[in-house]
Amino acid sequence: MSRQESERPIQEGIIPVPIGDEVITYKGRMIEIVTQQMRVGSEEIVYEKARRSPGTRLLITSPNHNILLTREYRDEIGGWDYRLPGGKVFDSLEEYSEAIKNGVNLLEKSKQAAQKEAQEEVGINAEDITHLYTSKLGATVEWDLYYFRVNLPTEELGEQKLEPGENIQVGWYSPTNALRLALDGSLSEDRSVAVLMRYILNRQSVIENEDTSKQVGQKLIDLIQQANLNTLRLRRRNLVMLENIESVIIVGSSFVGKTTLVAVIREAVNDDPDTFGQLRIPKRIITRPQRQNDNLIENEFRTLDEFREMVAGGQIGMPWVRKMEGTRTEQYGFLPVEPDTIPLYSANNAVINNRESVEPGSLLEKALIVAIYAPEDIRRKRLFERSPDLVNDKPEEVAYRLEDRAINMYPDAHIVVKNFGRYEPQTKDDIVALMKLIFQAVTL
Repeated sequence: MSRQESERPIQEGIIPVPIGDEVITYKGRMIEIVTQQMRVGSEEIVYEKARRSPGTRLLITSPNHNILLTREYRDEIGGWDYRLPGGKVFDSLEEYSEAIKNGVNLLEKSKQAAQKEAQEEVGINAEDITHLYTSKLGATVEWDLYYFRVNLPTEELGEQKLEPGENIQVGWYSPTNALRLALDGSLSEDRSVAVLMRYILNRQSVIENEDTSKQVGQKLIDLIQQANLNTLRLRRRNLVMLENIESVIIVGSSFVGKTTLVAVIREAVNDDPDTFGQLRIPKRIITRPQRQNDNLIENEFRTLDEFREMVAGGQIGMPWVRKMEGTRTEQYGFLPVEPDTIPLYSANNAVINNRESVEPGSLLEKALIVAIYAPEDIRRKRLFERSPDLVNDKPEEVAYRLEDRAINMYPDAHIVVKNFGRYEPQTKDDIVALMKLIFQAVTL
């Protein structure tokens, strides 16, 4: 369409004009079918639409700019879904119809309903609440969703008051992680995806124009750029939103070189602990049998029952579940570290892919995610060279590990470490230097 056509004035004669009152041709418990005679220019046309009572949605944020999302099982998608909290405005279609007839202020009524849902579904008093947006579904289906923004003074939540049969989990997510859930389909209500993305991207635009020098993520960006660490790729948009670092999590697919690099860091920390300050590397606990080439300095192997007893007794920190081939799973965790230290967790991609299993749920929001990367052909070569017993005895697991592509961690990582080819001779020095810079960033 040309610019001239796009600016052509609308002719009032083609704007539909109602003729008389609408007619309800069908009325069910939740939905009614409505027809309306309309004049369109010189013609008369009957418009038909389905109508249901409006709903509310809440975009709840904390002082740390985290976003509250719920997770519940939804019949319409046959699975678990992330959602913005919310619910209905009226208990019945009849009540909604009466409100329309009586001229009730639907925005105010929706606000009251949103505050009620906040109390029952999330366990908060939504006092600081403002109307954010009203979403219209379309011309043939009228189902308005009223979106409200709620600012909370704390991330502490009260007790939920759920209806019988409801199972709604509540958690805080950083803007980066909330955006990931919106983009990868984990949050399936498309209208809420649009509102959430609009909010997050607008906020990121503001942040990029603000003074972020006091945030630890920006400090780390500055330090890394000064150090000229060529094997590191910074995910600046993720880093600039990182306000604090309470842990460092190493992720990456099988055979990208995580174990080798963590061993180098461990040796450097042991040789010069003062340079690395609060950094600690706890031993990892895994619920599978030990294999031929397993690193026993890094790993300890326990039965599932032993693992569960350790978790219950507070002997394991950051437990999570890794889904393996078929229906098999492995559980992971780490021995605790002393207070006021920064643990470096040598993890795997399941921390991101199955983040719902990570405990506590808030841990990832204040963690620096470092993804180790190597191309698929190099990973395959390393696997066959270093784990012949796995190749011979567990072909299904080998196939599963190779399908978990290393590049999939890029969107969630703060920093990507290239550990292959021409970068490999420098990678060890660079990742040790990175750990020193992390300590500097959190103490500046």
